[in-house]
Amino acid sequence: IVFNVVSWQCIVGPALILFARSLEIPPSLVGLLISFMPLSMLLVGLTVPLVNYYGPKRVMLTGWLLRNLLASAVFLIPFVRGWGLHYAQYVLIGSVLAFSVLRAFGAGGWLPWLYELVPVNQRGAYFSIETAVTQLTSVAVALIQALLLTGPANDWRFLMVYGIGIASGLVSLVWMTQIPGGASTRATAVPEVSYVAYRAAFRDRAFVSFVITAALGHSSLTWLLGSALVLYMRDALGLPPAMIMSITAAGSMGIFLTIASWGRFADYAGSASAMFWSMIGHAICAVACMLLFPGAGWTRALLWAAFVIASVFNAAFYVAANRALLGYVHKQRRVVYSNLWSIGTSLAIGTTPI
Repeated sequence: IVFNVVSWQCIVGPALILFARSLEIPPSLVGLLISFMPLSMLLVGLTVPLVNYYGPKRVMLTGWLLRNLLASAVFLIPFVRGWGLHYAQYVLIGSVLAFSVLRAFGAGGWLPWLYELVPVNQRGAYFSIETAVTQLTSVAVALIQALLLTGPANDWRFLMVYGIGIASGLVSLVWMTQIPGGASTRATAVPEVSYVAYRAAFRDRAFVSFVITAALGHSSLTWLLGSALVLYMRDALGLPPAMIMSITAAGSMGIFLTIASWGRFADYAGSASAMFWSMIGHAICAVACMLLFPGAGWTRALLWAAFVIASVFNAAFYVAANRALLGYVHKQRRVVYSNLWSIGTSLAIGTTPI
């Protein structure tokens, strides 16, 4: 998780938005750029026979190796910039799209593999611990990025961030090979492991209702903590990249300090209660952001508070929703159930920034 988070944050995290704006990609196209990652997850619907025949582990290793290699195309930006700025923009957009597509094919094996590894009575604890590790790592990454991006923005500062991300992504693959499970079922034609299983999953009304509810929740969260607030900090409030990454680090630290409590609350009160209260808290933070007037004396302090608290509720919703998901998954059809979950939430998260 640690190395994968470093890779993710450096390649498609908030620094990507700042890199895109430094290349003068319009804000409207930044929303499209951010949507590549979630919308590409629709491709997981095609991975059912791959995951069942080759196994989740092999599919993830192959897809995520290729995603890191193709993302390396970003290092061509200094060489093509001389031909015109739009060529540099095309290279960044192409590298992010390639990274997203290959990541999606590999991600088709993640939830089925996780379902195999995590015991039922430890799912809330697992997702809270995973989130805590993710956020503590994100704090360190954001602070390092803030140091690297201090000073005048230029391509090489952002490419140093990318280099760290690609190197960490390759190291994460070495660790992934050590994780047990993820073996192939060597079956693709029986109903439980083929495309026919989607029919049964769509007939599961409780599961479909849950996916729709969670997707709407993820969309609500994305309105604030997707690209919009980072763009607002840069373009409307005029904050430098180093300050923006410092605020991002504070949000990650807030999640780290509180996420274990949310995991215990979800195990005690249930996922529905945790999802409900996290959405209420996030809505209050969204209202607070309406008061972030440029030039107002309270804006800086309110921005820090709103971003940190909204990040906490965002992570709490993630933990509760993923904990609930594993309770709905049918053991014999876990690949298609996981894929439908990924497709539903990815549609919501991907269309929102557009």
